[in-house]
Amino acid sequence: MVSLTTRQNRLLRYLLGEFEPKTSADIGRALGLTPRQVNYNLKTIRHWLIQHRAELHTIPGKGVEVVCASAERQQLIAELNAPHSTKDERRVKALTPAIFIIPRRPCALQMQYQNLYLNPVSRFSWPAFLLPENQKNFRSTIRDFSDDIRLNRRYTMYKKKEVVMKKILGILVVLVALCACIGIAMSLGDTNNNSHTTDSAATPESAPPFSTIRTQMEGMTEAQFKQYARTLKGKQVHWTGWVEDVNETLLGDYEVWVDMDAPDELFSVQDVTFKVPADVALSLRRDQKITFTGTIDSVLNVLESTQITLSDVVIQP
Repeated sequence: MVSLTTRQNRLLRYLLGEFEPKTSADIGRALGLTPRQVNYNLKTIRHWLIQHRAELHTIPGKGVEVVCASAERQQLIAELNAPHSTKDERRVKALTPAIFIIPRRPCALQMQYQNLYLNPVSRFSWPAFLLPENQKNFRSTIRDFSDDIRLNRRYTMYKKKEVVMKKILGILVVLVALCACIGIAMSLGDTNNNSHTTDSAATPESAPPFSTIRTQMEGMTEAQFKQYARTLKGKQVHWTGWVEDVNETLLGDYEVWVDMDAPDELFSVQDVTFKVPADVALSLRRDQKITFTGTIDSVLNVLESTQITLSDVVIQP
């Protein structure tokens, strides 16, 4: 059974309303078609008319006309005006993107789509729910589908942002962990250095007796003397000597000169020099024997005589 499209229905109704032959150009001007489109659709119309006991007669030089009785002509027009007498193969291009965007959640339009007729090139014919009597339901379905599309887009954007935020959070966690490890390592290093420094400060290395230093330095070259003096600097002394003199410096400090040889030595000069507070300096007497502690600040060789300067000196009572 041959079925007519909407275009072929219009074309045949036009011919049934005319009682004179019409050329393809005349039909095309009346219906807004090209002569080629008219000739192509006339083939199907001719077969449809034969099935309904009518004939499409071609008159050379004049055109085509439908040959049938007046009563049969009215019957054909009535059948063509019936709601389901034709199939519409016009492409609903506006809905094509929406139909083929399958949402994440099933919706009414997706279930309607399962009932559509699809041709081999994945384009669909006019579905039943687009007919005038179903327009209200169709508009509601389209609104539901549009809501689904918007929700799916928002959900997709949310998931993408969530993935990006998780990656950023992971990177931040790694960076914080690395910084924490570096800080702990540096703290341990500082603690070890401080403990070594504290241990060194608490128990400074003791210097040998002054007589030993003077004996070691006898006969040394200048380079050997400087090297040996550097090894003595910073060491702690605990010596006993005799006050050679106490002088007041230009800055108002008091400086004690100590001779490490007894006063009965004929040729002897001061060997150790250090500063003391005023009350201590004023309490000292010449040739007084004192015992003191301090830190070696410098070691000099002056005219073959060893001169040592101390700091942080404490004179024991």
